[in-house]
Amino acid sequence: MSLIKRPNTQNWYYLFQFKGKKYFGSTGTPKKTLAAKVEAKKREEAIAEQLLGEAPSIKLSAALEQFKQSRVGTSNFKNVLTYSNKLLGFKLDAKTGEKISVAAIGKPDMKLHEITNKHVKALVSVRKAEQVGHWTIKHELQALRSTIQLAGELGYKVNTEINWATKDLKTKKGRLRFLTSEEERRLLTELDPNRHDKGMVAPLERTPKNRRQMQDNYDLVVALLDTGMRYDEMAKLPWSSVDMESGIIRIYRSKVDSADTFYMTSRLIDVMLRRNENRTDKSRYVFEGKNGDPRGYVYQGIKKAMERAGLNEAGVVTEKGGKVTIHTLRHTFASRLVQNGVSLAKVSKLLGHASITTTEIYAHLAPNEASEEAVRILNYL
Repeated sequence: MSLIKRPNTQNWYYLFQFKGKKYFGSTGTPKKTLAAKVEAKKREEAIAEQLLGEAPSIKLSAALEQFKQSRVGTSNFKNVLTYSNKLLGFKLDAKTGEKISVAAIGKPDMKLHEITNKHVKALVSVRKAEQVGHWTIKHELQALRSTIQLAGELGYKVNTEINWATKDLKTKKGRLRFLTSEEERRLLTELDPNRHDKGMVAPLERTPKNRRQMQDNYDLVVALLDTGMRYDEMAKLPWSSVDMESGIIRIYRSKVDSADTFYMTSRLIDVMLRRNENRTDKSRYVFEGKNGDPRGYVYQGIKKAMERAGLNEAGVVTEKGGKVTIHTLRHTFASRLVQNGVSLAKVSKLLGHASITTTEIYAHLAPNEASEEAVRILNYL
């Protein structure tokens, strides 16, 4: 038996060597009899690993930490943190950062390969009981699946027999909300940095910071409407990606690992020319936040303009099947192209979709040639 006590801890630790390799760790218990059983199990695992060629095991918590580290710097890292935390049994309050307990996939110290279909089904069941949306549950399961896949690639023991079928997690896509030309006009009117509504400070009396924020909101909306880029892509756009002479924007999309080139519309060129003329020598990004960093995910001013423009009035939302959000600008870009005969394949490329299947949500907007033919025949008859 190789059990030891460390200073300032009540739990026993195991320490032994096998074929020149040292094995050390906490048994997780202050009871010596239980600690001895844990130590014996660790010895069995060490023998299996070295003599039988079995892959080493890894704790669920450690595997999730590896998964999080592998996603550092990606556009969805914040979501990765959220789903990884929930799998371990907690989430963070959006305002206070306080930990809130939720159901976990299992105990943090359980081995990753011990997760089975039973655990996955139980997690889905409890998330439904918590009234979590089906898309959110799917994303959480994908985080777990990616964690297991990464651990397997790193040589750890994993369960490859988990059934990831999600037939019970049906997701309602709902109607697609996009802006009409009239709605766009109203929105841009409300965003106009020179507007002077009742109760507002006169344009010439506004602080430089206030004028800059209003102009940024207006310019950002125009840029999103005319490129269909994701908010995150435009917010982080560096000036080095904008070719004013050729009128193009070059970007790398980390989400789908692809590089794309956009030709700018006339009004977007005007926006970029003005912003380029007004920027300082130290300005690195087209839309800057504090301290010269890229603009964060902040669009309260744009959201308020949407409200003032009447885009999210109760009756309008019911009639059109959803609220207008910042992502609606991307939908608007794609919808207008499809409505005017641009193929789904080309629109998919412009949006940076990994698969044309994602772009098929716009298919119903394409000109209906069958209906046009039917009208021609009926008119003739």
